[in-house]
Amino acid sequence: MGTWKLIPLVTLLLWSSLPRDVAAAEPVVEIDRIELIGVTAIEGPDVEAALEIIAGESLERTKVVRSLENLQSLYRLRGFEQVRVRSDLVRERGDAGTLENVVRIQVEEGKPTRIGRIRLESARQGDADSSSRLEALHSGLGLRLGDRLDQEKVAVDRRAIQDLLATQEFIGARAAESASPMDAPAPSALPTGVRPGDADRWVELVFKVDLGDRVAFGFRGNTVFTSGRLSSLVDELRLVGFSRDYISSIQDRIEDEYRASGYARVRVTPYTFEGGASREKKVTFEISEGPKVRLGRIDFDGNAVFGTLALREEFLRRAPVLTQHGYYSEKEIGKSVELLVEWLRSQGYLASKVVTVRKTFNPKGDQVELVVYLYEGRQTRVEAVEISGLTVFARDEILAKLGVQEGRAINLFSFNEGIEALKAAYRARGYLDFRVRNEGTDRVVAYADENRLAHVKLEFEEGPLARVSRIEVEGLSGTREDIVRRALRFQKDEPLLENRISESEALLRKLGIFSFAS
Repeated sequence: MGTWKLIPLVTLLLWSSLPRDVAAAEPVVEIDRIELIGVTAIEGPDVEAALEIIAGESLERTKVVRSLENLQSLYRLRGFEQVRVRSDLVRERGDAGTLENVVRIQVEEGKPTRIGRIRLESARQGDADSSSRLEALHSGLGLRLGDRLDQEKVAVDRRAIQDLLATQEFIGARAAESASPMDAPAPSALPTGVRPGDADRWVELVFKVDLGDRVAFGFRGNTVFTSGRLSSLVDELRLVGFSRDYISSIQDRIEDEYRASGYARVRVTPYTFEGGASREKKVTFEISEGPKVRLGRIDFDGNAVFGTLALREEFLRRAPVLTQHGYYSEKEIGKSVELLVEWLRSQGYLASKVVTVRKTFNPKGDQVELVVYLYEGRQTRVEAVEISGLTVFARDEILAKLGVQEGRAINLFSFNEGIEALKAAYRARGYLDFRVRNEGTDRVVAYADENRLAHVKLEFEEGPLARVSRIEVEGLSGTREDIVRRALRFQKDEPLLENRISESEALLRKLGIFSFAS
């Protein structure tokens, strides 16, 4: 049995000027070290990821139990069905001679379940074409005789079968696997280094494959896009997986591509030709492209505060490129309308919305006029701003970051962004525990006078200014401590700024000598 130890982390112990109620704290056992004994078949990082306990943290029984369950599940997934895992907490002297709390996890891996035969079976019995294709698929499998029954690798092979069939124009191809016990194979059938006695049991792995339908696609009537371009749209859908209604999905995708280029009157009609007993199909998409539609007049109705010219200017300023160039795309128009409503709300018209958009095509169908029906509502202005717990920044600085000013229209978008900017500003000053106590409640912004007035109230809890009282470096074995300390961007007795912590971590990682640093 081998022994593998988790690499201790580089840990920086930080002190805050906020006093702690030590008397109220309950006694806890802190984990100094974690040892894994008997781990030989699975790589260390995979085992480490299964653990929910970390050296330096308090010992929690539930986390230990979950870690053992995770380890057992990991081993069974990798083919070790008889694995046994147990743990002990021991106190022993470490390298420095001091007593340490050690969580020792003992793994009895046992012999794995191994693959003695791999077979691909067609859902269409007696189909010669299927048989020849299955032989080609078999040669592309990653699993081999004698390999462990690793469920992750089995899933990889199953997906590889389906993906390969999809690239060969098969739609609806499916593969499902099953494993059944079998006698140990003859030694001569096994690869070098694997013996019949190296497994707890041997199984036959069977992939049952349904090829689905083989479908070829064609296009007629297309002049704007080449057949190659349209085929690439089909391939994009093929990569994410066709649904049962794949013909409609392709039809919609082609029409979307045309409309995104200004061909709003495009029509795509699919025709299907069956291939008989071979289950091969050909689907041809007949495309009536129609004219490229230009965007004519844009009018607004229902607006009382903003004029049509101002609204049209804001509408076009936020519109995507095709709309700005004077071409009609229903999707782009919808997006532009949404952005216009956001702008109205940023001006204090919080209840504004679009009722509907009416479009009228000219007789030729190559130009469309729009009428956007709006509801502006009433403007909401900031009546008062009340801030409590403010000492670090001046009130004017806070208001500037929040984007609010008494007597002006309230912009909830910039206000919410301002709160996040304010948190970042406090952390940059060393107030790492800063928070807005009433954030997320309806007490932050209260409305009055039929929502015409907004009262902003913020309750700050700035917290203490964090300072570094002591720096301890843990987890070093062959690296000198001064190398770590030179990479730190904070020193003893200095305020601890958030950006200095992240800069220090980045510099430690750049050294390239630690597996992890925090």
